[in-house]
Amino acid sequence: QQEDTQISDIPLAKELDPGETMVSKIETLREALPQGMSMVVVFPDSLGELEQAGQLIEILGRLAGIMREAEVFSGGGLCPITPDINSTGALLMGATPKRLPGFTLLSDPKARERCAELWQTSELPKDELKSVEEAVESEETKALFIQNAASLFETNTVKWKRLLKKIDFLVIQDSVPSQAMDFAQVVLPASAFGEQPGTVFNMERRLLHLRKAFSSPGQALPDWEIPRRLLEAQGFEVPSTLERIQREIGRACHMDLE
Repeated sequence: QQEDTQISDIPLAKELDPGETMVSKIETLREALPQGMSMVVVFPDSLGELEQAGQLIEILGRLAGIMREAEVFSGGGLCPITPDINSTGALLMGATPKRLPGFTLLSDPKARERCAELWQTSELPKDELKSVEEAVESEETKALFIQNAASLFETNTVKWKRLLKKIDFLVIQDSVPSQAMDFAQVVLPASAFGEQPGTVFNMERRLLHLRKAFSSPGQALPDWEIPRRLLEAQGFEVPSTLERIQREIGRACHMDLE
């Protein structure tokens, strides 16, 4: 694992001879990549829409297999990225108007008592809240904090352009630029996948532990560190490290994330 290595620094072969076989192309890539790094082959699910999708995914699979067998990298595997890849984790965390952490209903007395104690408050919502879209559409919501706004515009650009114009104060936390930032008063740069440790649920609802493989550019911070600093600045007592945050999540969701 090389903390300071950036993707742009890796001397990948820019052009391959069209006459090369699939195996020789993979060997060319293997020789070009530096040793001693953690590696995973990540590709978008939109790759499946291409005519040559089967061949491309086979090439990626063989590349990952060669890396693993040759012990060039610690790790190696295929990871398709889809728009809803972390929906399980979001629901588990209570990121929905209908539920609290742990998939528990907002009306569950025991869950309310547990969360009120963890969050040091007695002012939990009594009724199900409107969805973000409904609240913005009705103009009840005047300020909004959005993480990963780029994905919203990927799902429906026209709708979210119209909705975000209704917001008086918009804060966006993201790792990639998007049209959503044109509507924001504040943009907070966040670390991307591979630039921060943590946990994520995959499409099979398996809990995966993530390791930091690259340094974050500029002033980007881990996505858990940004809200932590904002809460701390407002005088709230919040966990100071990722490990402490994971322990609190474990208590709220009845599971072990460490």
